[in-house]
Amino acid sequence: MKNTEMETKNKKNLRKIYLKTLKNVSKSTYQKWSKIISQKFNDSHYFKQNNVFAVYHALPYEVATKEIIEVLWKNLKRVCLPRINNEHLEFYFINSWNDIVFDNEFAIGQPNLNCQKANGSEIDCMLVPLIAFDKDYYRIGYGKGFYDRYLNENKFNFNKLGLAFAMQKIPYIIDHDSWDVPLDYIFTN
Repeated sequence: MKNTEMETKNKKNLRKIYLKTLKNVSKSTYQKWSKIISQKFNDSHYFKQNNVFAVYHALPYEVATKEIIEVLWKNLKRVCLPRINNEHLEFYFINSWNDIVFDNEFAIGQPNLNCQKANGSEIDCMLVPLIAFDKDYYRIGYGKGFYDRYLNENKFNFNKLGLAFAMQKIPYIIDHDSWDVPLDYIFTN
């Protein structure tokens, strides 16, 4: 990336730069890095000491979450995924891949409406999607504010975690808004 591009603190510009970079990662590199990050998460105290996980259905260029979800199920952990209802996120428990539908404008996998709704107070750990992040674990998301609204409206006491490739780390502190919530930890390769 050009030095002038890297020096921007504008989230909109950073989102474009890092999204372009993410989409240019080769499939084999993406798979290799995702496996490393998944293993770090699976070996963590967050995984071992908690039982209910809010995860997201990863887009093709995000750290893969499918293996994480399957390992959670294998270890008898409960998994819920977000569903976009109007402009808000709600989380629903899923028990198999058959519970996932692609019925939204973003073509993101989400639980079908027959799944049991999860109360935020039940969640122990939430994996939050991101495009980029800084050293203070402030993230740049997709710009729609779904997670920021959820985290600000629901002051539940769960761990907020990220999964990201090391190349997604911005080498300086980004400007953030009053509604931005930093993550507690981000797993990288």
